[in-house]
Amino acid sequence: MALSKGAKAIQRAYEQLEYLSQDEQAREEYDNYIQSKIDMQMKMDYAEERGISKGLSQGLSRGRKEGEKEKTIEIIKNMLKSNLSMETIMNITGATKKEIEEIEKMQNV
Repeated sequence: MALSKGAKAIQRAYEQLEYLSQDEQAREEYDNYIQSKIDMQMKMDYAEERGISKGLSQGLSRGRKEGEKEKTIEIIKNMLKSNLSMETIMNITGATKKEIEEIEKMQNV
């Protein structure tokens, strides 16, 4: 069950009293422990942000490449429909003879 605002305030006050009641070495150890938890959380947050950023970048790059490939296939299909020579299609698109033949087979199916 969730604590009410008043109960939370009392809980925090009790924790603060407990902290202040410790000797200097115990407080220092506790402070170091808390600081290490904060540092670890900051490192985790940073790593997560980097991972997300890297993933987005890779996804965008992959999407662009796939889009370019799809566009090239469409161009090749249109060139084949226009009865352009294999050599002309290869020179304009940079596709290999084998790639063009595979696209041509898919078109004829």
